[in-house]
Amino acid sequence: RCRGFFDLAADEQVSLDRLIDRLAPADRSRNGAAIREARDPALRASYDEEFEVRPLGGGSPRWLRATGKAHFDGDRVARFIGTLEDVTAEKARAA
Repeated sequence: RCRGFFDLAADEQVSLDRLIDRLAPADRSRNGAAIREARDPALRASYDEEFEVRPLGGGSPRWLRATGKAHFDGDRVARFIGTLEDVTAEKARAA
């Protein structure tokens, strides 16, 4: 489902850098900073952000909300668990 949310091919590797590249330019810096904070063992912050994803072939953008929390093994991120939700309809109703 993550690939579909970000308009990636079924066989395309999913990486954090690739996902951030798919965000609207105005959302990249803020989301990158929020992810760095969530992955910082000194902060151990939660991640909760909304952002716009631009489709590769044009068309209407999609709005997503991602929430999550890093789980650490000492000072190393062992895993990042969260949710990804399409909030495009909610954004349209609020506009």
